Amino acid sequence: MTTKTSIWQRLWLVGWAPMGVVALHSGAAAIFGHQREYDPAFHFAGGAAGAYCLWRALQVFHASFGRLARFNPVLVVMTVMVTVTCVWEVAEFASDRVLGTHVQLGCADTAMDIALGIVGASCAVGLAALVNRSSRRPKSDTV
Repeated sequence: MTTKTSIWQRLWLVGWAPMGVVALHSGAAAIFGHQREYDPAFHFAGGAAGAYCLWRALQVFHASFGRLARFNPVLVVMTVMVTVTCVWEVAEFASDRVLGTHVQLGCADTAMDIALGIVGASCAVGLAALVNRSSRRPKSDTV
């Protein structure tokens, strides 16, 4: 990353995935209405996109994270994503109670949403760690 890269370019580099999931979900809901059968895919994609976003943020804004940057990125991203996934479900519960929405269908639905978000995040972190590991591996001269 060059020093001439603007903050907006860095934010786009980091945030395009979660913004894409939100835009796709919103667009699909506007066209087809809220279809519950698509929820599992969006919870998985949201977990993956959030994890990717955090992983890239740790790379792009490494100097800004200070002491946090010293920790294992897998641990940091997974801890944040599990927390965000659970807070999201608490917000859905609060929305149902306070605003009268009907987002949650019960404990099994909530547990599945949390599990899918965490599995999506795990897949993204695993893939990112593999890519990061292979890009660091020294190239050998042997064939």
